[in-house]
Amino acid sequence: MRVAEFTVEQFRGIERAALRLDATTVLIGENDCGRSSLLEALALALGWKAPPGEFHFEPWHFRSGAQQPIRIRVSFVESFAGEWEQAACGPLRHALPHAMLAPRGFFLEVRVTAEGVSSRFATANSTAEVRDDRELLVWLNRRLPVLRMGSGVVESMRSLGEAVQRPAEESATDLVERVQQHYRTLLLGNSMDPTGELEAGYQAAAELLKSSPESLDLAASPLAHSRRATPLLHGTAAQKIGTLLLVGAMLHGSEREGDYGALPLMLIDDPEAHLHPMTLASIWAILDRVSGQKVIGTHSGILLSAAPVHQLRRLTRAGGVVTEWRVPEGSLGVDDLRRFSYHLRSRRGAAMFARCWLMVEGETEFWLLGELARICGYDFPTEGIVSVEFAQCGLAPLLRVAGHLGIEWHVLTDGDAAGETYAGGAAQFVRRGEDELRLTMLEDRDIEHCFWRYGYANVFRQAAGKPQSEAFRPNARAIISRAIERHSKPWMAMQLLEAAATRGKGGVPPPLRRAIETCVQLARCGVRSADECDTLGGGGIS
Repeated sequence: MRVAEFTVEQFRGIERAALRLDATTVLIGENDCGRSSLLEALALALGWKAPPGEFHFEPWHFRSGAQQPIRIRVSFVESFAGEWEQAACGPLRHALPHAMLAPRGFFLEVRVTAEGVSSRFATANSTAEVRDDRELLVWLNRRLPVLRMGSGVVESMRSLGEAVQRPAEESATDLVERVQQHYRTLLLGNSMDPTGELEAGYQAAAELLKSSPESLDLAASPLAHSRRATPLLHGTAAQKIGTLLLVGAMLHGSEREGDYGALPLMLIDDPEAHLHPMTLASIWAILDRVSGQKVIGTHSGILLSAAPVHQLRRLTRAGGVVTEWRVPEGSLGVDDLRRFSYHLRSRRGAAMFARCWLMVEGETEFWLLGELARICGYDFPTEGIVSVEFAQCGLAPLLRVAGHLGIEWHVLTDGDAAGETYAGGAAQFVRRGEDELRLTMLEDRDIEHCFWRYGYANVFRQAAGKPQSEAFRPNARAIISRAIERHSKPWMAMQLLEAAATRGKGGVPPPLRRAIETCVQLARCGVRSADECDTLGGGGIS
């Protein structure tokens, strides 16, 4: 059984939110997007931190100033066809027979007020409902136990408290005890031989991952259902650390035991905290081989590039309303998906976290635009703007993904024939009245000629060298070509930047300055009128 979607109202800073989940879902968004609150709301609705059949909400969970109750609605579907026909799902069939009708599914709605918590179960195809049924809640808690790890795999077990001193459960196997022992010792810094401790802990964790479910008393553990066909890691230091950290956190992270055969819902927030990229990659390799539904919140481009794009959810929040953005599975053709995955997601995964993409043709623009923005008084990284080279990938895949994920964009093209073709392709994605917000086409054949037009001819002449005689006066195109041939496009970009820096904002060619300022506007407030965006930079963009 897995969660198909859930909605949240009036929880902490969230007025309203809805989120659809896959078997594995990766959540990204800025620090105030509501990601952690959504994970907490889902966990609490499923009985996290509470005895079976009960809920654990606190006063601070109520939205500040709101008079309405907290409402959380969680919809469930089968993990595989016929799952709910098993004997273990008898309580569901008895209480909600309509859940077995096509399309099979049911939902739990939790309502929280100052007076207490109430719940109801129902299905979409019937008006019948079951209210405050403790037996059904206990069944759900055991059938879908919550395993939550927050603020880094390492940090999730920093505060072990009494759990460190608690002996291993009598039902645990020797492997589990070995993993727990080495894991605790390393985290507490008590080991006399950290290298040996890591090696022993890794070996125990690796054996545990390879063990069959029948040999473990870990009915609710995701380790008992790992995809053992996947090859194990070959054991570098980073992989050993990652394996031990994740397996140890899994063993400690489950709040309650589940029925045999039950797969937990794993909620993991910021697993990358304090981890080297190689260690993080090894943790993802283990997560990917572990069965059960997983929801992972991350700021890591490494994790982002490892997950299929349709598993990605980008969250934005305006006021208290959280919006989910996603790329529907199948919305990109095979070729577009391949090009997008290679040229952007795999090579530059951090771009997926941006507010706005400035689409540029090649390396000269890539080198120049961010630094020209600094000369204009803007910092692309803090504004959430990323320059993206599109020539090799093509515009269409990038603009489709940007539209699905709610990422603003602006295209800068040359004034030559290729630029006209690119501009025509971008125009297909431009809504009426947004032309200037979405497209800048240079008057000149390329960015070097744009600089020449706006007062940088001497930079190119010096780079090209003096002509052989006064009678020889080559035109702009010849001088620019000779300068690039003698040096390179990146070298010329650096020379132009040095010259522009001495002139200040006024020295940035006007078409490039307009493109930069448009991107800043899009990043700060999206496609809105100037009247709606009156707080930009303490008075707007000039």
